[in-house]
Amino acid sequence: SLDELKSAVDFLFEYIDVYMEKRSYKHTSISFTGGEPTVNPNFIPFVKYLKEEYEAKYQDKWACGFALTSNGAMSAKMADAVMENLGHITVSYHAESDNKLKQQVRDRIKQFHDADYSISCNVMFHAAYFDECKDLCDYLHNLGVKYVPRIIGEEPDSKSNFAHMYTDEQLDYMKNYWTYKN
Repeated sequence: SLDELKSAVDFLFEYIDVYMEKRSYKHTSISFTGGEPTVNPNFIPFVKYLKEEYEAKYQDKWACGFALTSNGAMSAKMADAVMENLGHITVSYHAESDNKLKQQVRDRIKQFHDADYSISCNVMFHAAYFDECKDLCDYLHNLGVKYVPRIIGEEPDSKSNFAHMYTDEQLDYMKNYWTYKN
């Protein structure tokens, strides 16, 4: 509930305030990840409260950055609220999603970029969608969005249903990705 989230914020800020008294470097960050944090109907009221409490009680004592890691599958309105209340977003792009959802994520990435908002992306290189992931990296590179290509899944010799089998060519591409980019 929103009240539980507010209580957690109050405790967290009190805790940070105590340890900041002992630190010479007076900076910290608070980051939200998931699952997907933005699906909680209280997420935006929660981060508004977080920001207001920080500004009212602590910003003159120590610095704090606020960030979100998201799958990016949110409305434009939610993206606006994120930008208004948090300082950075990392979008984790999952190519195994359906096409409508992937377009929504691309639209949000572009929205964040066009607003000159602090954004980075993790491109989760699914073996079956490898070329699509390569294309997305090129898109992000040309857009000027910071990104990291990532292999996902269990080890190939794992008995898990989530194991991804990459070809030697795909593994070579990932191993030498930044050499190729440079």
